[in-house]
Amino acid sequence: ARLDAGAGIPTAVNWRVADTLLARIDANGLLTAKCSLVGGADSVTAIATADTTVRGKAIFSVAKQTVCP
Repeated sequence: ARLDAGAGIPTAVNWRVADTLLARIDANGLLTAKCSLVGGADSVTAIATADTTVRGKAIFSVAKQTVCP
């Protein structure tokens, strides 16, 4: 995520994925899908640490798998 901010205002974000059964996200925003027998749509949200009312959201899909290891 890219966050434009004035000088001296932190641009760090916290990441949140809505359904942790479909995917996980690390502190750097790297999203990794998990193996899912049902698949589905989910969302990831970036929330500014300096002002938690500033956020961005994206929708993604995870494909249904026939077998999970």
